[in-house]
Amino acid sequence: MGKVSGGDDFDGDFMAPSEQDGGIKKLTPEMVKLLMEEAEWKTNNGDHKGAARLFIQAKKHDKAIEIYGTQKMAADLISKLHRIYIIITAIGVCRQLDKSSHKEEIKLAAYHFRKMGEHAHANEAYLKLGDIKSQMHLHIELEKWEEAFTLANKNPDLAAMVRLPYANFLVREDRFEEAIEGYKKANRPDLSTNILKQLSKNATVERRFQDAGHFFWLLAIENLR
Repeated sequence: MGKVSGGDDFDGDFMAPSEQDGGIKKLTPEMVKLLMEEAEWKTNNGDHKGAARLFIQAKKHDKAIEIYGTQKMAADLISKLHRIYIIITAIGVCRQLDKSSHKEEIKLAAYHFRKMGEHAHANEAYLKLGDIKSQMHLHIELEKWEEAFTLANKNPDLAAMVRLPYANFLVREDRFEEAIEGYKKANRPDLSTNILKQLSKNATVERRFQDAGHFFWLLAIENLR
């Protein structure tokens, strides 16, 4: 087995290995076994970079992606340079994979990018897969509302997915009147009514009688519908 290099050191070689860079074109079962054994040994000894490169050479892209994802989630224990390496290398792996034969690996990469909060790269992976529903979930989860509504405009059947989460977001941002309209569009008039009741109550308690009158007026209109 090779000597451990002392952990994840970085030499500027950020991209995943290609065949021109020494990647193995044709692998025998014996070669795969040796690569896997070496990769596992490097993993156990803390050389995650070296292990990931060996997994890629052995065509075990899912294991390489798992290393990148797992290491990124321990971001508080690794350097900024390490984090950049992980993200860039995972992007390189994902872009090299063909959708027809590596769908699960691309989905795994998208999952880890999503957990990392790397919206653009997760979105790129979902685009490669043609998975617009997962794209919408991604936009909503990371609160990329412009992208979510753009996608909804192109795919009206997905519009209902974004309306309620966006209205909830508006409430968290204290944009209550916009949230009321948002709940109406989401076919949740009960939630818009609840907000109006709470706003009316708060304004009355705080002796903001002009605001209270406005909210009671809106509430009355809602009750007449």
